[in-house]
Amino acid sequence: MPIPRSALIGRHHDPATLRQLLRRDDVRLLTLSGAGGCGKTRLAIEAALDATDAFPGGVSFVGLAGVKDHAGVGSTLADVLGFEGTDDRPMADVLSAHARLTLHRRTLLVLDNLEHLLSAADLIVALLDSTPHLHVLATSRTVLRLYGEHDYRVSPLALPDPARPSTLDALRDVPAIALFLVRAKAADHDFSFTAANASAIAEICCRLDGLPLGIELAAAHITTLPPLVMLARLRNRLDLPQSGYRDVPSRQQTLRNALDWSYDLLAPAEQRLFRRISVFAGGCTLEGVEAVCNAAHDLGVDAMVGVSSLIARSQLRELRQRGEPRFTSLETIREYGLELLAGSGEEAVVRRAHAAYCLVLAEEGHAAITDEERSGWLELCTLERENFRAALAFLIAGDHAEWAQRLGVALHALWDRPDHLSEGRAQLAAILRLGNPQARQSRTWVNAAVYAAGLAAVQGDFESTRALHHAALEVSRVLDDPKGVINGLTGLGFAERGLGNHVAARSWFEQALAASRHMDDAWRIAAALSNLARVLADLEQRSAAAAVLHEAARTFARIDDSNGAGWAFHQLGEIAHHAGDLEEAKEAYERGLALFQRLGHEWGIARCCLDLGYLACEQADRAAASAAFAEALRLLHALQHRRGIIQALEGCALLSVLEDDPVRAVTMAGATAAMRRASNLPSVKTRISKLRDDAVSRAWTRIDERAARCAWDAGALLSLEALVALALDGRRVPGPPPTENSSDRAGVLPPSHDQPGSRHVGRAPAPVTHPVRSRCSRSCRR
Repeated sequence: MPIPRSALIGRHHDPATLRQLLRRDDVRLLTLSGAGGCGKTRLAIEAALDATDAFPGGVSFVGLAGVKDHAGVGSTLADVLGFEGTDDRPMADVLSAHARLTLHRRTLLVLDNLEHLLSAADLIVALLDSTPHLHVLATSRTVLRLYGEHDYRVSPLALPDPARPSTLDALRDVPAIALFLVRAKAADHDFSFTAANASAIAEICCRLDGLPLGIELAAAHITTLPPLVMLARLRNRLDLPQSGYRDVPSRQQTLRNALDWSYDLLAPAEQRLFRRISVFAGGCTLEGVEAVCNAAHDLGVDAMVGVSSLIARSQLRELRQRGEPRFTSLETIREYGLELLAGSGEEAVVRRAHAAYCLVLAEEGHAAITDEERSGWLELCTLERENFRAALAFLIAGDHAEWAQRLGVALHALWDRPDHLSEGRAQLAAILRLGNPQARQSRTWVNAAVYAAGLAAVQGDFESTRALHHAALEVSRVLDDPKGVINGLTGLGFAERGLGNHVAARSWFEQALAASRHMDDAWRIAAALSNLARVLADLEQRSAAAAVLHEAARTFARIDDSNGAGWAFHQLGEIAHHAGDLEEAKEAYERGLALFQRLGHEWGIARCCLDLGYLACEQADRAAASAAFAEALRLLHALQHRRGIIQALEGCALLSVLEDDPVRAVTMAGATAAMRRASNLPSVKTRISKLRDDAVSRAWTRIDERAARCAWDAGALLSLEALVALALDGRRVPGPPPTENSSDRAGVLPPSHDQPGSRHVGRAPAPVTHPVRSRCSRSCRR
């Protein structure tokens, strides 16, 4: 056995597990499999040395990296087992006979680097069958697939969690970083791990996927490439300099050499699949593999068979998500595959097939499907987010205007979330600039512009909202599209309202109402009336606003649209609530709630409960407020409606003040303030927001300043699940010690209401939220 020249680092549980496996009599063949450079050989040596006492017959190490064929394996095994004679019999018979005669005590044979010698499996089988005393520990990038084999997958080293800030001491204990530090210290005795280089070292380890080979290659050059310089140069993981160690095999001198070794072992069809599957970012399903990698039916292997082979050869990993297998690879391996794809002449065709597949998947969510099916589609789209990004990058770079517009429109529901708003705006802005003037005069372009305007409104950028709606309106007029014109007029009304120009907003809404009456479209008339009522309320014309809303409710009822009627009553409640008429507001909210409950409309129920909760707080009815907020939060959490969740949690903070729990109130206020900042959600001053902010400010003054800052900072660190539990169950969460950079308590809590120019999801539906959606034929996969 070779004696290790360095300690095994980062493998906390593997040695103990392997020790147990090697001591079992029923584990005769144990294979350590994994990607090139993940540390299989070093782990096998450690496991074998650790188990020496369990093998009184001896432990022998056989390095097979330099052996080229079946005959070489046979002669090498003969040497190790001490067979010196000559024999005309097949080598398998010779070895089994010799082992049967000479091995009488438990013996371990370590066979290192078997992946290129799978044809010699008959020799291993012959030895194992010859005597029960022989055990084999093999390392291979490919599972041997022999009967009785126990496969132990060797993973890369664990990496730091980017979502959890860590101290220097905590980072030292992260396996990948620990290996880097030890190897860097060996290369440069003066090297030290500091706050100045910690984040760069952590990022280097992450970019190298935690592969020990890559980390050791990087750390070996610490004298000439300090961490920050190394990170800047590490654009291509495969171009790390050679290790420089003379006694390291050539396949381990660079990451590229290690990957070349694995790729060369693949059959031509498997190599073709390996190259093509690298186009997927963030993983893929089997359906995706079939649609993209075999679009022209020229793959040469069944997709499932090919994928299974790549998994067995440690080129892919299988995950289970949504009950469906999903296939991913290390980014280092994917980067290598993309290089091969670029040099194969297939890249343009494969990327087009990938974009087509993403377009089909995205547009399926806009078909006539059930709410349950749409929820599943949204979940799947979240998993495919990286693929959508890659497809859009290809379409934008290639100026494929039509497909890019369609994909941008189809992905709107994915982007209309607080953590994706900025990305969605940037993507849609790039999409809207594509193509010639003719390409920018289509209904799809108008839809994309309307969605971009909606995202801008959610972030409070009403100047951009106005400009986008103006552009969409002009194109709709050129296209002679009356529905598009109404959408544009409505959007401009919301934009001006968001800018505080209520007179101008009223003009746009009145034009939209006139256009809707001209079309004699009852639903659009009712929606336009609802929108007009908003700005009338802004202008303090409460009676006129109420009259318009009652007309809208009657119109919705006439066309049997209980959803629209429900939002009209909810809006009546908002107007009364703003005016301080709490009883009238409660009656209107409850009428809307009843309609939503009859429909099973969860967002509508949640919105009404939310407002009823705030109203109950004003009436000092803590029991009613608690029940209303709990129901709203339960529904909003199930819907994953982040803006609504924030508003519900803000309501729970207000309720905590009324319940005489100032610490809990400040904790939740700190949490919701952090959530708004992280999601870039603006604040709007309203009667309710002032009530809430004043209450939390009072809570702050009722406790010690240090304790208040501690509670605020503790809230900012809580996960969403912990926050929901705190709100629903009232569990007190201990806070961390106060920090030097505690948040400023000025403007303690942002307001709860949506921006007046937002899309008003689920409220009295404005036409702007319903652009015409296009469909994609399945044939575009080809």
